Amino acid sequence: LDLSWNGAMKVLRRSHRFLRRLRALAAGPASIPPRLLSLPTIALELFDAYANDPTMTLDAMQRLSKGAKAASCLLSFVFSLVEINKLQAHFYDDLGGDEM
Repeated sequence: LDLSWNGAMKVLRRSHRFLRRLRALAAGPASIPPRLLSLPTIALELFDAYANDPTMTLDAMQRLSKGAKAASCLLSFVFSLVEINKLQAHFYDDLGGDEM
């Protein structure tokens, strides 16, 4: 897993593949039990490392001259993924999950 800026640019450059992966992450067939979202530990550590960085806020992303909308949406998506990762275990049984 390449967490560098070059790695991020490669992922974003392949927009069709990126969108397919996002849709697969968000969707799941109703016939299978719910699954937990698994984020790599290194990604969560990187997120925590930037938690107090003033340049990694939605306001800072919206002030960018180019790519402000994309940067804001992607950062909001990352915030949501991390929040889901933290809270999902509390609701797993309510969703019909039987294993953790």
